[in-house]
Amino acid sequence: IETLRQQGVAVEGLRFDPSLVMRGLIIDRKLGNIVKADRFGYVKRAMHGTKFMSPAKIADVYGRTLIDLRSPRWTFLNTLFTVAEAVLYAQLVDRLDEGGVPNTAAHSYEELHGL
Repeated sequence: IETLRQQGVAVEGLRFDPSLVMRGLIIDRKLGNIVKADRFGYVKRAMHGTKFMSPAKIADVYGRTLIDLRSPRWTFLNTLFTVAEAVLYAQLVDRLDEGGVPNTAAHSYEELHGL
């Protein structure tokens, strides 16, 4: 958190909420979403930041997109450490959308994931 503060990111109010994400979810670094895929790799549920997306929005954004975990676009949440990372990332996506992350820190959701 201190590193984020030094980069000018507003960190006040960020908190760990274990009910927000769980192991088995996937971060879409390109779009700033956290998704749940079915056994075939198609997105069935999704959140943008901390807000759930409607089924219509999910269909519009992902359609028949197949998740390939070999691609750097996707980050699989398979440990408790990655769950904590995803909770922070979801809140930072909200802040980036609201303008709470300075351009010097991140311009995109992918760059945000690298913080």
